[in-house]
Amino acid sequence: MDGKFDDWKNIKGYTDPKNDPIDTDGRVPDYVGTRRKHIDVDVLEYKVAQDAENLYIYVRSQGEIGRTKTGPEKGDKKTRAGRFYITVAIDVDQNDETGYSLYEGGTFPNSGGYDMNVEIEWYNGEFNTGMYMNKCCVNEEELLKNFKSLSQGQYEEGNDGPYPAGYHTIKKGVYDYYPQWVYHEDGTLTFVVDRGPIVHGVLTGELSEDGHELEMKVPYIGFLKDQHGDAIAEPGKVFDICVSLQASGELAGDGEWAGDGTIPIEGYELE
Repeated sequence: MDGKFDDWKNIKGYTDPKNDPIDTDGRVPDYVGTRRKHIDVDVLEYKVAQDAENLYIYVRSQGEIGRTKTGPEKGDKKTRAGRFYITVAIDVDQNDETGYSLYEGGTFPNSGGYDMNVEIEWYNGEFNTGMYMNKCCVNEEELLKNFKSLSQGQYEEGNDGPYPAGYHTIKKGVYDYYPQWVYHEDGTLTFVVDRGPIVHGVLTGELSEDGHELEMKVPYIGFLKDQHGDAIAEPGKVFDICVSLQASGELAGDGEWAGDGTIPIEGYELE
């Protein structure tokens, strides 16, 4: 993780069409999106690698990854801080009946069974947070239960932590109810929300000098354990992985929020 990308040259890559970002408004499986002029989120290539302790994600964009500024979007006089995301949706149990489907979050092409996301957010021109998410809740009650189990029962509303890290439940979920956390090297976690406050942890990313490439390190330990006490990420596990980029429209050619989803990498074994 040094922002130099020569070590990715021999890793199998997957390509994505050029100039295909769309709006992120769709919430039905067969939604046909409207093309957007946002080259920064236009994925051209993506790769996955791993070692004994970490999952690594590589993505190359037509534009500059993580680029944001303060300004208005199209048709909006309000000045706001820009937002940029890499989202890696992961089916951790090879079961399409658990987790959520990509269309629920406006990501296409659609597929299902994604139990967790790992993400980096850039906000107001800087790296904000690298986070893990459980996507297996269907209502506020289940969300609260996961907050409690993630914090070994210590969670209190209004206190983001840090808490001692616990476990979370893998089951059927929907997109809109999810805890998200930053995992720290001392075995604690802090709950976070989009747009800050800034919290840093073990999940990190580095950009190339020109901003077109990103490498992302996702330590297995931050995935935690499931409700059965089993490690969610460790050698021998098999994941389905979908990479996407999204960003607000302050720097887009048409001023519109846009995203670019990719074809999932299925059956990826953590060797």
